[in-house]
Amino acid sequence: MSQLAYLVPHDFTPVADIAVRHALQIARQTNGIVYLLHVTKADSEKAAANAKFAALIPKLGLSIGDPKVEPIVKTGSIFTDIGTVAKDKHCSLVIMGTHGAKGMQKVFGSFAIKVITSTDVPFVIVQDRTPTERIEKIVFPINLTRESLQVMNAAANLALDFNATIHLIAPKETDNALVRKIHIHLEVVKSQLEKRNVKFEIIYLEKDKNFQGKILDYGKKIGTDLYAIAYFSDSLLPQFDTFAQNMITNEQQMPCLIINSKETGSTYF
Repeated sequence: MSQLAYLVPHDFTPVADIAVRHALQIARQTNGIVYLLHVTKADSEKAAANAKFAALIPKLGLSIGDPKVEPIVKTGSIFTDIGTVAKDKHCSLVIMGTHGAKGMQKVFGSFAIKVITSTDVPFVIVQDRTPTERIEKIVFPINLTRESLQVMNAAANLALDFNATIHLIAPKETDNALVRKIHIHLEVVKSQLEKRNVKFEIIYLEKDKNFQGKILDYGKKIGTDLYAIAYFSDSLLPQFDTFAQNMITNEQQMPCLIINSKETGSTYF
């Protein structure tokens, strides 16, 4: 079995350091390796980036038995090269920092979405005050789309790695056809989680225009350690999707596991 790998895009900012600590915590649970990627605009900037990594890595305080950390410096664009490197290194996750829910939220949130949609490798998005010590509770909302289920495997992997419980959040529907559809989706997830011995609970929340707010309120109430969502948009400008932006820049600053899901056909399951 090959060693699990995790990629951290690093721009030498404090939030990128938080992403590194989060990646190390995950890698410790899986005996994985952590790659740090800095993307430069020109080859002339590579030497300075390598020097910064040479100074950064000793400050991580790694000891015998800790994950190996390997820096990569590449000239190109973050909107293509993060996904390319993640695939080349067979990374299970990309752990990436973004900025908070105030001020420049729309700008930095859209940057993150644009990067996420460049690859099908799952991301964990962290903020500058995101805790890195544990993952015990994972909030996983499910809606009427099949695409919403596509983050299931990544969420289950983290749940198993950390012995966490997944809280499946479903909307309370009143229309019988929609009730059946939600039930089918829940049965699919339940079957897979039970097969893998993942702990889970099912919670129904009242559906209204602020259903996202109810998800975040529930997460705050139980003290969630991670939100897990699948991102799918048929918009020409998917980076302006407010649901995904608000989830990855949530005011609690909890990490958000997110995958760029693909449109499913009738045979997806």
